[in-house]
Amino acid sequence: MKYLRGMELANLLSLAALVSGVRIEDGIGQLQAAKQDREPMPLHTAAFFGDVKAAERALAAGADKDELGNNRWTPLHFAASGSPEVVKLLLAHGADKDKLDYTGKTPLDLAKARIFETSHREVVTLLKAAGAKTGEEVKAAAATQKKSWSFW
Repeated sequence: MKYLRGMELANLLSLAALVSGVRIEDGIGQLQAAKQDREPMPLHTAAFFGDVKAAERALAAGADKDELGNNRWTPLHFAASGSPEVVKLLLAHGADKDKLDYTGKTPLDLAKARIFETSHREVVTLLKAAGAKTGEEVKAAAATQKKSWSFW
């Protein structure tokens, strides 16, 4: 039953994150402790919908800016799918711009995949200015680092 309560709480807090003026601060600690990876977290939901105010409230309440949700997406992965203002907010809070999802894609890869839309061009520009890498660049850097550690 605890799992079901956690799912219900995740849904309610995700909904609250989208409704202006709703305080999610009181419940986010409980939700963060539950870590229900099958339900959307409030910050992920706010990033998906491009709701900067909800994202600010979730971060102020202690939401993990790098928490992995479904498909190993962080809030920045969701924001990179077309929410430049949320991308700015997450980068300002130190979000990991090079986190790989389950397919090996970074937020930059996701934004570049939809570059034909104005919001995605802006996201690509923001991420590149912050030094973000593509998934291939992240993997290549990791392989190079691994080789430099093996000297025998």
